[in-house]
Amino acid sequence: VEAINNSKTELFEIAENSRKECGRLKGELDELRKRAAELIDEVEFLENELKQVKKQLMMINKNHGRYSEEEAREIYEKADNLRIELAVKREQEQFLVKRRNDLEVRLKDSIRTAEKADRLISNIGVSLSCLTGDLQQVTHQLEDLQHRQAMGIKIIKAQEEERRRVAREIHDGPAQSMSNIVLKAEIC
Repeated sequence: VEAINNSKTELFEIAENSRKECGRLKGELDELRKRAAELIDEVEFLENELKQVKKQLMMINKNHGRYSEEEAREIYEKADNLRIELAVKREQEQFLVKRRNDLEVRLKDSIRTAEKADRLISNIGVSLSCLTGDLQQVTHQLEDLQHRQAMGIKIIKAQEEERRRVAREIHDGPAQSMSNIVLKAEIC
């Protein structure tokens, strides 16, 4: 019973740690999702910006004479910068998606661990109550048997005492009279 109680305590600790880990992972996952959503918005914004710059580049290529070399160079540089920034943001987005997927898997595992620990705690509780219930029943039966044994000993002692009393009375009364009659009969 003591070993089961110790195991139950350890399972409580495991379950509690799993719940804490689940909470921590949920918080981290929510923060990661929020950051991923912001990053997705940034990527969409950069993509739209890049589309606008590409349109400007098309306009420059179509109307080459209307734009100065400096304006064309600025647009090309802006396009290159947007492509680089977009590539970096997409890389960050992929990293966040991968991290999010890993966290979701870890969260599911932690939830399963907590559920298993709860089931084990429940099973141990049932087993412990059955075991202690059986022990209590055995204790009651043992006490009842000890009570019956004590009563049996008292009855045997009372019977022995009654036999001794009857033997004394027979010895003192009828046995003396019979002995006296036998002696008188012999004398006669």
